[in-house]
Order: sequence, then C-alpha cells, then structure tokens
Amino acid sequence: MLENSSPPRVDEAEMTPASWMLIRKHALEVETVMRMNSRFASKSQGSEHKLLEDFDALRSRGEMPLVKEIPSIVFPFLETISSPETTGPMTRAALEACECFVENRIVSKVKDIQVVIEAALACKFEQSDSVEDEIVISKMFRVLTCAMEMREAVQLKGSLILEITETLLRVTGESRFSEMLRNQAESAFTRIMKVLVLRLPRHLSSSTWRSECRASRTDDISCSGGDEHEAAQRALTSMPSVVTWYGRPSSHTVNLISITTFTHYHVDPVNNEELLCKIFEILAELIDPKSRTDAKLRPAAMCVIHDGLHASGNVLANYDKILAGFSSHLIPSLVHTLLDHSVGSKNFLLALNVVQALFMYLRDGLFYELEIIFCRVHIGLLEEKLLSEQNVVILLEAIADLCLMRNFMSDLYVNYDCSLSSQNLYERLVKLLCKQAFPVSGVLHHSHTIAFRCLVAMLEDMKRRSKQRNRLKFENGVDRSEILGQANKFTKQKLIKRRYSIAAESFNRDCAKGIEVLRSYELLHEETAARDVAQFFKVGQAVGLNKRVIGDFIGERQDFHERVLREYAGLFRFHALPVVDALRLFLETFLLPGESQKIDRITEAFARTYYEQQQEEEQEGSRDRSVFFSWDAVHILTFSIIMLNTDLHSPQVKKRMTLEEFVKNNRGINEDKARGVKEDLPRSMLEQVFHSIATDEIRIELKSHTHTLHNSLLHAVFLSATESSLRRASI
Repeated sequence: MLENSSPPRVDEAEMTPASWMLIRKHALEVETVMRMNSRFASKSQGSEHKLLEDFDALRSRGEMPLVKEIPSIVFPFLETISSPETTGPMTRAALEACECFVENRIVSKVKDIQVVIEAALACKFEQSDSVEDEIVISKMFRVLTCAMEMREAVQLKGSLILEITETLLRVTGESRFSEMLRNQAESAFTRIMKVLVLRLPRHLSSSTWRSECRASRTDDISCSGGDEHEAAQRALTSMPSVVTWYGRPSSHTVNLISITTFTHYHVDPVNNEELLCKIFEILAELIDPKSRTDAKLRPAAMCVIHDGLHASGNVLANYDKILAGFSSHLIPSLVHTLLDHSVGSKNFLLALNVVQALFMYLRDGLFYELEIIFCRVHIGLLEEKLLSEQNVVILLEAIADLCLMRNFMSDLYVNYDCSLSSQNLYERLVKLLCKQAFPVSGVLHHSHTIAFRCLVAMLEDMKRRSKQRNRLKFENGVDRSEILGQANKFTKQKLIKRRYSIAAESFNRDCAKGIEVLRSYELLHEETAARDVAQFFKVGQAVGLNKRVIGDFIGERQDFHERVLREYAGLFRFHALPVVDALRLFLETFLLPGESQKIDRITEAFARTYYEQQQEEEQEGSRDRSVFFSWDAVHILTFSIIMLNTDLHSPQVKKRMTLEEFVKNNRGINEDKARGVKEDLPRSMLEQVFHSIATDEIRIELKSHTHTLHNSLLHAVFLSATESSLRRASI
C-alpha cells in the first residue's frame, strides 16, 4: 500500500533554476568589479578579502539552494552595500543585484525585504567622482522604491517606512546634490507615498473603529431617523524634522545616516493607523506654504493625498487618530494654501480637489473642520473679491461639483443652517451665487455662467428630493411619523435660529431691546433669565451677535450681568484641556474688554469654572490630581497669560518678555491656604504655556482682514471640535 506523501513546505522547496542563475550572475558581476580594485585583488587563495571569499563560496555551490537559504545567499550583497571599504562601482553592482532580486521576487518575505531596505539605508562607500557617487545613490533609491512597491511592504515596521520616506525627503531639499538626483528622490518619494496611501487603508485594524458619531444626513432623513452630530476630539501634535543626510569627510566615505526625531510620536510596528497618520502629517507639511519644505513637492503631495482619499473612500472616517491628524495638520495646510494670494492656479486647483474629496468621503467625521473650510474658502474668497479671474473660475467650478454631489447641498442646509452652533452656509452661498451670476458691468463672463449653473443644480436637487419624498419607500419598519418628526425638528431649529438672529440685530444696537426681543419670542424666561441670555451668547457667532457686545455685557458689575457671566462660563467644557487651550476656547467667543476690572471679573469666572471641572474629573478618577491647589492659582495664571499675550504680540511693546521672566512672575502662585502650602507651578507647564502663546497669539482684538487666521485657524477647528467631543463624553 502506498503511503500518503504531502508536498514539501515552501521553505523546504528548492529555488527555481532561473532564480539561482540570476543570483550567480550578479555574484560574478560584483566579484569582477571587486577584483578590478587593487585593495581586493590577490593572487593568493588564502589571503582574499572576506567579501570575495563569501562570493566565491556562493558560486562554488554545486547543489540548488533551498528557498529558506535565501537570507544567507543574499547576505554578501548586503555586506557589500553597507561596508565602508567598498567603492562606488562595487556598491552600485550590489544594489543592482538587490534590485533584481526584489523585482523577480527572489526576496519576497517581509523579514527579507526589511533586511534589504535596512542595508540600502546603511549604504556606505568611498567617495570618488561626484557624478558617479550620485549614480550609486540613485540606485539606492531604486532598491527602496522596488521594495516598497511589493505587496508585502505594508507589513513592514512603521519606523522603517518613515525612515525611508524622510530620507528621500531630506535628499530633495539638499542643494549640494544635483538637480537630477533631487528629482529622482522626489520621484521615489512620490511613488512610495502613493503606494502607502493606496494600500494601507485596506490593512487598518477593524478593532479600532470609532463609535457611531455621525452628522445628520438628508438621505437618512428620507428613510430613517438621524442622530445629533458631534465631532471627535482632535489632538495637537507638531511636525518633526526629517532625517539627517550627510557625508564623512574625515574618512572620505559617503554615509546615509538616519537620525529619527520622533521622540514625541512612537509608531507601533504593526499599527497601520498610526503609520498612516504620520504619512498624512508629512504630506500636509509639504503642501503648507508656511513650511520650509521644497515648493516643488507641493503638487505631488496634493495628488498623493487626493488619490489616497479616493482609494480609501469612507474607510478613514472610522478612525479617530486619522481624523485628528487631518484636523491638526492637513486642513490647516490646505486652507493656508488656498488663502495664499501668491498661490498659482495649478496648486489652487489641486488643493480644492483634496477639499472636494474630504467633502465627499469624510464630511460626517470632519464636521466643524469642513465648516471652517467652506466659510473661509468657498464663501470667504468670493466675498472678498481678491482672487484672479482664473482662480474665481476654478473656485466656482469646485462649488459646481459640490452642487452636483448627491445630497450635499441638503446636508449643508440641515447640518449648518438648521444648527444653532453653526453659520448659515447654505443661505450665504445662495446669496453669493445670485450676486455672482449677475453681470454688473453688462459684460457676461464665464464666471457668471458657472454661478448660474450652480443655482440651477441646486434647484434640480430640490426638485429631485421633492419627487423622492412623494414616493418614499420605508425600510426596516421605519414609521412615516418618525421621519416627518425628524424633518419638523430641523424646521423648528431653523425657526429658533432665525429668531435668535433677529434678537442679535437688536442686541448689537441696544442690549435692553435685544433682551425684550428674546422675551417676546419666548426665548427668555424670568426664572431662567441669566441662563437663557448665556445660551444666546453661546450661539452668538452663528447668529451675528457682536463679540464686543458680549464681552462688555458679561464684564459689567451688576448682579444680573455677573449671573450671566457665571452661567456663560459654565456652558463650556474644559475637562482634559490644558489651561492655555481652555482659555483660547473661552476667549474665542467674545471680545475681551479693555478695562482691567472687567478683565478681572471675566478671568475669575473662567478660573472658577476651570478649577471646578478639573476637580470633578479628579473625583471621578478619570484624571490624575490637578496641579492647581485652588482657583486663585488658575486666576493668577490666566491673568498672567493675557499679559504675556499682549507683551509678546503688541507692536507697541519694544522689549519682549522672556521665558525666564514669565516663570519668575508666576513663582509661588500655587497656594493652598487651608493646608498652608505654597508652591511653584511645574516649570514644564509654564514653558508649554509660554511657547504656545509665543507661536500663536490669542486674538483679543477684532481683525478686519480674514487672512489673519493662519495658526489660529487650527485652534478654531480644534477647540470647537474638542468642546463638542467633551460634551458628548460627559453625557
């Protein structure tokens, strides 16, 4: 009887003859180049260089090697690449061999690919001719690109992938290299980035999917009830410098050394979500006109991001870290690009294409961020009339594409115009397009036609939805009354918002008349008058309430005004926020008065609320013990922060406050009178506060020009989203 014989394991199988012949061929080529050098040439069999002995041993093998022996077979080539004793031609031959092994999948296991990449990054050879040396370096780029384009590359360690991308990025910015080599580095960087953003989303771990937290969608209203929108918490991180590239003149050896500077951002080797976050962060840095990166990389970076968003579709909306990265890095960079008056039409178009992809796939997860973009870019730039005619056409065409996007305009109306905390984006856009479609000078331009086309598309969408509503098909047992109830809810919210807007107009002229209007609309009741006015102030920016009026009102000393101030401060959620970010959140909504007494009353209310909320978290066990012993310490530090902000950013101040002076001014302010304890606040916290204010001013004065946002845009996005996230967490 015949015994059952199972096929041999892949590792135990022999290498194919074609693969073995390729290895022998390249071994002979490297060995030949070595023997042409006097250092490696030797007539004596026993006195040959170790590298030559390895290649001789490889070619002396008579039997066909097994697949599992590939690492040891490839090892001599990798030693040649990383050896400082080899010359440029030797290293070049070894790199060409590795490129061939990768392309022909002789090297195909993840651990083997990783070893090849590490050897290429550790490439060392004696300097000779600069042109010849750059050819060797370009061969290294080819090895890295081929390795990263393999389907197994997404399983590599995240730190290694970042080392590759930032090494290439460093070369693109090195002026001492030729234009050809920098272009090759740029091409390799773009290809690798494109591979990563196209493939990594498919490998994201399903265990980290975010909880259900969606904006209300009008297609949901047609067939099911919608949920209240809430945005996810955003994290502020800084972009580190890229790896360092340099030569060693003392040894005349070219050495590619990777010094990673990710001390604040550790990438898990198997966490594709964190890796993808870091990749998008690098790309965002490249497209920001405020960064010091090479401007030539901006178009390529925006194309990579655009292609990655389209390839990922809605998948990225399920990951908080990725959305946080978009909020902190990508969106500010895009807005900086679009608001830059010197931006060319090509980059302007590419940035709008990325924004459109965000609107298409991630508008549920980036609710507040996309409001900022639409308000500052799509509406703001057209209102300012500072764009060139060509960029006006590009922007209108982008709006036309959004009008044709299914349910986008109805989503815009429901989520923003019907929300008490958002601006009337749909209403402002329609009014703006009506003005844009009318040729004031009597001459019809292309931009007028596009604006008219946008209005027609809006009407067509309304017509389509009206017909759809008449033939609704109810699925999953959804009751018709539930759907109509959802629509009535938004109608009611819009009515309240309109009444708030009317009250805001009166309040801006006369506070007493504004309060009477609120009372007439039953938006203010005697027993809850202070809280009702505070709620009115909280939604003030969305309904046109003047920030200066709010600041003056809550700064007054009268009893009712002080009660409104306490209620107003209590509407904010400062949990888990550093004191400087909490203060930014608070001061974003009104204009701080100039009188010191009013400032003192306002900062005291802030300090009390902040301290109480920190104590609540401490008692619940959701955070460590607060560094503040009392609300007095918060009050003093808050006042000190405002003074520091004025000192560092006021043009009238000639001598700026230093970090040491700021630390000295706040010594001994952390006092617990009950225990008789008096200490300094942690220096690290004071340093963080100082650098935060130094790099990004707290805007406590009204600015007439829209483009003063820059870094404060990031805070406007972050603080709004964070407050909403914290409110949701407390429910």
